[in-house]
Amino acid sequence: VTDYAGNKAVGIVSADMYLDNDKPTISVGNYTETTNARGSVTINLIVKDETTTIKEDTFDESDIEIKVDGNKLDVSNLTLTRESEVSKETLYKLVINNTQYDGQVSIKIDNWKIEDIAGNTNSKFEQPLNIELIVVTLLVLKYSPNVISFKFEQL
Repeated sequence: VTDYAGNKAVGIVSADMYLDNDKPTISVGNYTETTNARGSVTINLIVKDETTTIKEDTFDESDIEIKVDGNKLDVSNLTLTRESEVSKETLYKLVINNTQYDGQVSIKIDNWKIEDIAGNTNSKFEQPLNIELIVVTLLVLKYSPNVISFKFEQL
C-alpha cells in the first residue's frame, strides 16, 4: 500500500470486520392447542438471532402483553423463565395464570423489548394463540338447621 506521496506502508495488519444488524426475531414454539383451559397454560417463546446471543437482563414479564378475549391480563399473572440457549435460539417458558377472563388468548411484544449483545432490538410481535381460557366458579352451599347459605368462589 502506497500513499499519494509515494510512501510505502510498513507493518499493515488486515482484519475482517462484520457488522451485526440482525434483529432478534420472536416465534411461539410448541404448546398444546386447547379449548376450555383452566388455571394456567404454558407456552414456549423462541427468540432467534442469526449472529449473536440475547442479553439476559433485557426481557421479562413486563415486556409481554397477554389478552384474553381482548382484556389485558395483569403482569402478575405471567411468569417468564429463560430455559436454554441452543445454537442461535433462546427458549423462554411463559406461564399464563388466568383467574379473570374467559376467551381466546393473544400475545404481543412491542418493539425494542429484547436486545442482543450487539445492541439490536426486536420488531413488534403479535399473534393470536389457539388457546381458550375459562374461569371456573364454584358454588359453595352451606346448610344448617333453618339456614341455607351460599357463595361463589373462583378456582
